[in-house]
Amino acid sequence: MFPKYKANFTGQWGHASGVGGGFNVRYIGSYEECANRDCNHGQPSRDINSWAKLDMFGSYTATSRAGKTTLSVGINNLTNNQPAVIYAGFAGTSDSSTYDYMGRFMYMRLAQMF
Repeated sequence: MFPKYKANFTGQWGHASGVGGGFNVRYIGSYEECANRDCNHGQPSRDINSWAKLDMFGSYTATSRAGKTTLSVGINNLTNNQPAVIYAGFAGTSDSSTYDYMGRFMYMRLAQMF
């Protein structure tokens, strides 16, 4: 009933000039969904495809007498992948403990370190 494989892959890069960036990929492997959550007794079943989500960001950090100022911009769920429909999930739609429901969104962050 649950995916055998789940993984997060993360990478970050930074340069002495203050430019940086990174990514995160969340992967959920394919699995079999069975009626009544019982895959052992010939219950009807269906295959759930694997699912992945890509987040990316870039940043620039400037150093001055006031400290470090960092401007970051990013986009989460770049490809806008929707969670798999899982009929045995809560409310019969999906599984919030396995999939992210948030669609694509962009953000900007300004941070000041004194």
